[in-house]
Amino acid sequence: MTTHDRGAGRAATLGAALGGVALAHCLAYLVAIPAGSQRSVHMAATGHGTFPLFLALASAAAGAALFEVGRRAMRSTKPLDLAATAARLAAVQVPAFAVLELVERRLDVGGTLTDPVVRLGVVLQALVALGAALLLRGVEEAVRSVASRAPRLMRAPGTFPRRGSTISLAPRGVLLASAPRRDPPLPLAA
Repeated sequence: MTTHDRGAGRAATLGAALGGVALAHCLAYLVAIPAGSQRSVHMAATGHGTFPLFLALASAAAGAALFEVGRRAMRSTKPLDLAATAARLAAVQVPAFAVLELVERRLDVGGTLTDPVVRLGVVLQALVALGAALLLRGVEEAVRSVASRAPRLMRAPGTFPRRGSTISLAPRGVLLASAPRRDPPLPLAA
């Protein structure tokens, strides 16, 4: 594995982990405080004003991670190690969630540790990390499956038609003769 591949793998892990932090964060608040009005009050009181920005950034990072996993699946035959990926994701997500909650609460350690939403969130981070690892593995397998069925023309470098050349499936006259007939356009209303 090259240094570039390791760096891309770390970036994919980080992107997936950030997406996981955001997802598990949302799930924790939805499960712990199902009433929307109460949840909004609690989130406002605990400093979640910038969470929508974090959610947007984490979503973009997760999308980039999925793209990177697909790109790597096209070049490598070694399957993603599910347990190791889940462990790496959880190792990033759990502390990242804890730090996020601490920062949102202006480093109030006591308030953060006693909040039931945070405790539930820590558990959900680990579960979401496992789910994310399964998703990444599924994306990898799907990309490999599609790539294995792609025509050789699409996979072999240098075999694409040269610029300016045409590929014809049928003679032009046959294509035009088989096209459905249509009436002339209606005149514009005056």
